[in-house]
Amino acid sequence: MRIASSWALLLAHALLHPEAAASDFDFTRRKDAAEWEPSHDVAFLPATTLGLGVSIQGADPFFTSPPLGLPATGDVMVEARVRSEVGGFAQLFWFKQGASEANSIHFRCRTNDWTDVCLPIPATGDGTRIRLDPPGTHGRFDVAWVRLSPVGSRGIHRA
Repeated sequence: MRIASSWALLLAHALLHPEAAASDFDFTRRKDAAEWEPSHDVAFLPATTLGLGVSIQGADPFFTSPPLGLPATGDVMVEARVRSEVGGFAQLFWFKQGASEANSIHFRCRTNDWTDVCLPIPATGDGTRIRLDPPGTHGRFDVAWVRLSPVGSRGIHRA
């Protein structure tokens, strides 16, 4: 009886607070880091208390999320905390079949300093993936966390 009540409360909370169902990746947890793929010109370093370390090893470095359960309508806010050894512009892509320049956004990373980014992307439904392209062709890129949620659900709104 107690277990059924707990499940009912969790379900009610998820229905009343859809932001709780957003995709959150805390890269200090190995499980969250293991869901992402070092897709091209990168190697993942072991997860630490700082998050996921990415060793950049070529001209077109990027890594990719697992398929996500995003809303089908509205906008999604992608929040992330990143740090780049070389600094410069990074890029975030969203896609189902293949990344394209049209479905991407650039953002600036400070050199050797944590940068918090908040990027709006269109909702594209279940199965959407995101791809992060760190700046530079060498060095280290760290990601503490990535959070995806419907615009407005965490008090963040589009300007």
